[in-house]
Amino acid sequence: MFKVRVSLESKAEAPNQNIENFSRQFQLGKGEGEAVEWGWDQEMGDTMFIIVNAYTRAAQFEGLSVEVSYRL
Repeated sequence: MFKVRVSLESKAEAPNQNIENFSRQFQLGKGEGEAVEWGWDQEMGDTMFIIVNAYTRAAQFEGLSVEVSYRL
């Protein structure tokens, strides 16, 4: 529970940069990146929790394979 609370309270100074860094780190492809952008538009906020939620939401992007949704 502590980690969730920390992520809820941790402000992200540059959310878009964090998303780009995470996407590069996890080697997301173009389609996955588009899904994350869509997820970010759904979630938007300024904490690490919201950034992580953008990836979770991206898994619901229409047209993704089961494998890609699972990976996100």
